[in-house]
Amino acid sequence: MQDSVSALDAFVLCIISIAMLKLFTSIKTENHIERNRIILRWALVWLLIIVLVFAAASVKIQLDRNDLLDQARNEAMSRASTAADQVLRTVSQIDQLSLAIKYQWEHRSAPLDLDDQFRQGFYQKTFYPVVINSQGYAVSSTRQLPKNTYMGDLPFFSKHRNDPHSGLLISPPADGRGGFAGKKIIRFTRAFNRSDGSFDGVVLIAIEVNYVTGFYDESRLLVGDFISVYFTDGVLLASQSGGGSTKSLYKELPQFDLSKGSARQPEDLFIDQRSRLVSWKTIEGYPLVAAAAIDADNATASYNSTRLTYMGIALVFSTLMLLFAVGGAYAHLRNIERQQR
Repeated sequence: MQDSVSALDAFVLCIISIAMLKLFTSIKTENHIERNRIILRWALVWLLIIVLVFAAASVKIQLDRNDLLDQARNEAMSRASTAADQVLRTVSQIDQLSLAIKYQWEHRSAPLDLDDQFRQGFYQKTFYPVVINSQGYAVSSTRQLPKNTYMGDLPFFSKHRNDPHSGLLISPPADGRGGFAGKKIIRFTRAFNRSDGSFDGVVLIAIEVNYVTGFYDESRLLVGDFISVYFTDGVLLASQSGGGSTKSLYKELPQFDLSKGSARQPEDLFIDQRSRLVSWKTIEGYPLVAAAAIDADNATASYNSTRLTYMGIALVFSTLMLLFAVGGAYAHLRNIERQQR
């Protein structure tokens, strides 16, 4: 569109310039050098004014574009902060629940029945706790997972067995089992300890992946925008995008060196080759980062109409100034011609 405006501008000015030359050559003066000097003087004044007009329009257009980018950057920062707070709240609830089940297991006087506790309203419907004994078998759970399902082959089990004091462990998204078969879930786990500190099993709390970012209204995300949660090493935990994708749009694992920040990241970092304004914030106490991105094209969508408006105004003003310069030069030359007569 900008090329179209420039072409139209050049065409109009060219036509008027040709007409001006024909008009001037029709005026007979005894001193052709003087005539050319007058024409050049008026032309230079016109060119100076036009340069200033288009320079002012370009500066205004760039300032407006920068304002749009600043607004998008602030919006991305707000989304990242909101996502970090929400994820912190969710993970903290899961952490506290794992500690409560750990305490019940380690101080139990009777078999722990999670399903009965669930029916009594102890647990949210979105959390799925499971107790796994030291041999790797699920001995108690809420809904959908058959008792004595073997889970000792999962990576988190060996990690806790090798380090019983590792605290809460968050595993990357994986295929679910039992009632979660065919779904992607995130597993939060914590080891049980015997009185001597040795390994005595694991409490597992599973949630569906989309629960992590489901708090945000997807309709507010345009195509190219996303809200994601990553591990601090760049591995994706969960993502929600305007295009409906739940995968990371980065070509490689993203690096978030600061606890929080904002940057415009170039298109070569992303699979879809789209530049973005990305803001991020680490989640205090956990190895997670919440990130929000706004597509740069979405951020400056209104910039194109603004640019066309300013360029159109500059074109009209240039044409008027050209007509004024033509009229002034013509009147000047006619006056000289009358004096010569």
